[in-house]
Amino acid sequence: MKRIGLYGGTFDPIHFGHLHLALELADRHALDQVLFIPAVISPHKLDSAPTSAHHRVAMVSLAIKDYEKFKLDDREIRRGGASYTIDTVKEIKQEQLGNFFLLLSDEIVPSLPRWKGIEELIAQVPLLVGRRQTPRGQLPLVGHPLIDEAVKKGFTEMPVLEISATLIRERLAQGLPCDHLVPAAVLRYLFAHHIY
Repeated sequence: MKRIGLYGGTFDPIHFGHLHLALELADRHALDQVLFIPAVISPHKLDSAPTSAHHRVAMVSLAIKDYEKFKLDDREIRRGGASYTIDTVKEIKQEQLGNFFLLLSDEIVPSLPRWKGIEELIAQVPLLVGRRQTPRGQLPLVGHPLIDEAVKKGFTEMPVLEISATLIRERLAQGLPCDHLVPAAVLRYLFAHHIY
């Protein structure tokens, strides 16, 4: 069966940090495919509305179009409302066969104890956690035995690209170049639609 990574996020905007993490995890864990799953809105970011969903879907599509293993899955956008990973994972597993893995960056790990159905989620899909912030040689543990064990199993050392969507939005607002942070097609889209 195919080994399929599930990579969710607001992707506001998608950038080289996202692509780097997905590529590294796909290579190191022999994934056949990675599904990029833009969220309508994160349940943990309800106090700040993201850029319009159709723009974020378009940007993800542009960013991944040249990567054979990467595919856009817009089910959370079509479903609407706050996006809960456990609901998406269950839905995907009902629709297709495969060995599924949940792709995360280590900066997300501290929020995992607050995720809906986190224990069931870990039972449904192993976590693959890419290093972005955790110092080399350390693990991003949270003091929750089940989560910490899942993180230990799936934590992946990799080169770090220090890029964030917040940084990109701030640089764009100041008129600073972002060619080194965002794929060219996404940057052209941002300018064409006057986003940020």
